[in-house]
Amino acid sequence: MHTQTDTIRPRPRALIAGWFSWADCNATAGDVMACEVLSRWLDEAGLEHDIARSATIGPALDWKTLDPVQYTHLVFVCGPFNDNLYARDILQTFSRCKTIGVNLSMIASIEEYNPFDVLLERDSDRAHRPDLVFASRVSDVPVVGLLLVHPQKEYGQRGKHAQANALIKQVLSDLGVACVPIDTCLEQNAGGLKTPEQINALIARMDMVVTTRMHGLVMALRNGVPAVAVDPIAGGAKVVAQAKSIDWPVFTTPDQLSEQWLMHAVAQCLDPAIKQRVEHSRQIALARLADLKAEIVRTVRDSLNSAVSAR
Repeated sequence: MHTQTDTIRPRPRALIAGWFSWADCNATAGDVMACEVLSRWLDEAGLEHDIARSATIGPALDWKTLDPVQYTHLVFVCGPFNDNLYARDILQTFSRCKTIGVNLSMIASIEEYNPFDVLLERDSDRAHRPDLVFASRVSDVPVVGLLLVHPQKEYGQRGKHAQANALIKQVLSDLGVACVPIDTCLEQNAGGLKTPEQINALIARMDMVVTTRMHGLVMALRNGVPAVAVDPIAGGAKVVAQAKSIDWPVFTTPDQLSEQWLMHAVAQCLDPAIKQRVEHSRQIALARLADLKAEIVRTVRDSLNSAVSAR
């Protein structure tokens, strides 16, 4: 005899799962971007759905806490797929659902292993399809070069490197920009860069930089890249002096540094209007260096003439 509960069918609803559904499966940006595409496509198809995500990916939804009876479809998306503990566990839990595999690289032959009712693989021994990430609508974010100077013992207690660097990292993290650490040291470079040309090329491709290095400021502006310059020395030292020498306005010292100042400074440097100010400072630098060159040449020539006359 069937009860009323037995005859009531759940409203069509899918659970999307992938390697982002477990905290220890090394989910990639590509996995999450493919999931975004699939989610949009299911919306267009009229199939309501949830996405199982680990807390490390977020927003978290632990599939093990869900009632499988509430779902009619299980869709596993993206990545290599074979017969392993994770796959068996979720497929068994949602065994009453129609199972669909999308954008998967099937490790074994399809004849040997295919646990899905419908398989639309990315690649297998029977088919090859473009990856879903091609259709992703993930938006761009600013790319910000981060150039932080090491503690400089020569400044003694005036050095506030740790405090400045920590606040900069926190603010950039909160802003959600794509932060690219750039090391300007040539010995044991943290990014594996070996030449000034390589370091300069990386800085030149940033949307902006945030730096506690004097040469971080110089190399950025030289390449037309706006820079937030934070002098890590209380009262200001060479970073402040350099900014003032070229009339660059976006700089501060540890005494004035705050989360609010940094957020405003980053917004200022991401405003397209700042490009005119960058060029203004760059031209000042070039003009003053032309004067310096003339002075050096004159000084050397005078020295050489004096040496000849003294013979």
